[in-house]
Amino acid sequence: MSATGNRQVSRECLDLNLMFLKLGSIFPLDKVSSSTWINILYKGYTTFTVGLFFSVSAAAPLFIICADYTLQDGIEVMSILLTQIRSGMKLITFIIYKKEIQNLILSLYKNFFIHGRNLSAEETSVVRETIDYTRKMTLGYIILYCTTALSMILHPLTFTPTDLEQESAFNQTARPQSSRPIPFKSWYPNWDITKSPQYEIEYLAQATLTALEAWCLACIDTFCVALMIYAGCQFDLLGLALKNMNKGLKFDIGAYQKRKKGSYRIKILTLNDNLRLSVITENVGNKPHTNLKEINRWSTSDVTVLQNSVVQFGWEDEDQRPSTVKPCTQDEIEAMMYIKKCIEHHHSLLIYVADMNTAFSTMFFVVFLTASILICLLGFQVIVMPPSGLMFIRVLLHSLCTVFELGFFCWYGSEVMHKSERVYQDAYESEWQDLSSGAKQFICMIIMRAQRPAAVRAGLFGDICLPTFTTLLKNAYSYLALLQQLHGGGA
Repeated sequence: MSATGNRQVSRECLDLNLMFLKLGSIFPLDKVSSSTWINILYKGYTTFTVGLFFSVSAAAPLFIICADYTLQDGIEVMSILLTQIRSGMKLITFIIYKKEIQNLILSLYKNFFIHGRNLSAEETSVVRETIDYTRKMTLGYIILYCTTALSMILHPLTFTPTDLEQESAFNQTARPQSSRPIPFKSWYPNWDITKSPQYEIEYLAQATLTALEAWCLACIDTFCVALMIYAGCQFDLLGLALKNMNKGLKFDIGAYQKRKKGSYRIKILTLNDNLRLSVITENVGNKPHTNLKEINRWSTSDVTVLQNSVVQFGWEDEDQRPSTVKPCTQDEIEAMMYIKKCIEHHHSLLIYVADMNTAFSTMFFVVFLTASILICLLGFQVIVMPPSGLMFIRVLLHSLCTVFELGFFCWYGSEVMHKSERVYQDAYESEWQDLSSGAKQFICMIIMRAQRPAAVRAGLFGDICLPTFTTLLKNAYSYLALLQQLHGGGA
């Protein structure tokens, strides 16, 4: 594959996610188009989305504080309030950390290439498979969120008097209720939704917000998960570069080791103060070449004599030569430079994960902080609600979205940890036995650092991984059991 094709592969990895973010008014890059007017209109679109979100979301806490409500209404509004808190944190993150997210995108494109060379066929295949998998995951996740939003929007339009009687029977109260419900309960001062056009205005505002919010949340979640997936893919590419070191170098390590043990014609030239250094000369094209940068100090006749020979400079008295002065061939230098590039790339991947934590750690903390309570409240509604009608489907889908969101974050967070830790195994499986002592020390550096895996963090919750997901589900079940006990005692 050509260099342009390799670069294009890396640029394609986030195309779908960025396109969806652009449609959701939260495009993280500075410009959405080369047209100034389109950029101005897009900023207005973003401002409208954020303003609508906070103005409509303010009704949930007002309802809890100012309105009279039953247990079911209170639990329903609390679940909506927690969802809005999580959504607001995600929107704020993309506004406050916009520059950091831009740097993550640019770094992601660069980190696919380790030694400044094109991707091999095997590496290209790995990248292609990862891109295809990420796109399928993104589409499936967005479809789930859009289906949930659609159920919330259509529920008030399909609400029947029978549903109203079932809700009143469950609430065990005879309080007056509006015959025309809205997507989620709200309260504003001096605002009566039982009358027109107040009902139509609020329904339209809530339906618009529900559609925009579901789209934005799905795009933000899939974008974060895509960054995790591609970070894991880049750790895989690093492992391939280490395991396939023999293919990446211009010489064969095994053949080099045999050649190193063979016999060479050695000529000793004495310089000033009896100082000698080690150098191997070789032909590059039609010109002799050595690994000494000071070759211009030599005469043409000297270079001719040195051609195809191993030339050793040192002290006349070998007992006076320091232990640190050791011969270093051009092949050894090439191997050490190759491994050094791998170390630098490994360091850049670790910095990339740290930058992800800088941008998203606070957002993940809020998401995980509210996760157990939100799953508990939604699970309680699923258990006690009659399993019929669009309202039940809406709550069930909302529960699935919450659980899948946590599951996706924790699953791919664990993938980043495992793949970053697997780098030390790949380094150990490379043909390090035949390398020089200096190259072996570089391999040891990679192994020692990779034994501490990189991890995406959720603030005080620690690493985002499957054990964290299990703990949150256990907590949610404990809260749900307590809530059921209180509800049963109250009944």
